[in-house]
Amino acid sequence: MPPVTLSTYISSREIRPLVHKVASGHFITVSRQYGCYGYSLGVRLVEALAGEDLGGPWAVYNREILERLASHTRRDVELLKQKRLEAGSAILEFMRGIVGEQVPSGPEVRRRITLILQNLAREGRSILIGQGSTAATADLPGGLSLRFEAPESWRIEQVCRMMNLGYEAAKEQMAKVDQERRALREIYGDSTVQGPAFDLTFDCSAFSLEDVVAVLLLTMRRRGWMEPKPESIELAT
Repeated sequence: MPPVTLSTYISSREIRPLVHKVASGHFITVSRQYGCYGYSLGVRLVEALAGEDLGGPWAVYNREILERLASHTRRDVELLKQKRLEAGSAILEFMRGIVGEQVPSGPEVRRRITLILQNLAREGRSILIGQGSTAATADLPGGLSLRFEAPESWRIEQVCRMMNLGYEAAKEQMAKVDQERRALREIYGDSTVQGPAFDLTFDCSAFSLEDVVAVLLLTMRRRGWMEPKPESIELAT
């Protein structure tokens, strides 16, 4: 079976607003500090779930969401990332309509992303990485929200390795991305009745990727997402 991607998902389903905000399946959202587990965790968890009878394969969704929006609007991904951080206002939206500005505003970019995230959550068997997914799906049942953090020194080492940067350059890059993510979380949090809370929070310097996957598998079984079976967790030392 070919891998499920956002492009194939969107092409086969209409992106529509939620009706009654009812989720039909289970989903996981991931919020993380820069340098912590994200997409790599999603891929590893999908692999671990492959042998389970879950009604179909799980899929990971990450940067593809913005890339798809960029394709639809014929705008650069980096421009959409910047626009997404704009607060916006009713007056500005009105003025944009008058002058016929074609670049999506911050609220419009977030609205489109939120619709995609909510519909993916409704479909179930989705691992949603970042993109404000925790807040966007906060009032949907059937979800498990995760937060990954780590000490600054640990994260800088990871960024150095991932991006082949020196220590100071990695530190500067990390601070920039962390600031952007904090701003985005505040914007999404302010737009929900209940701010984004996390079901599980991990310190990546203390839990290896395999440790986290083991904890998640046990949690999913205890929540009834998978058939129960004797389970023991041995954390890496």
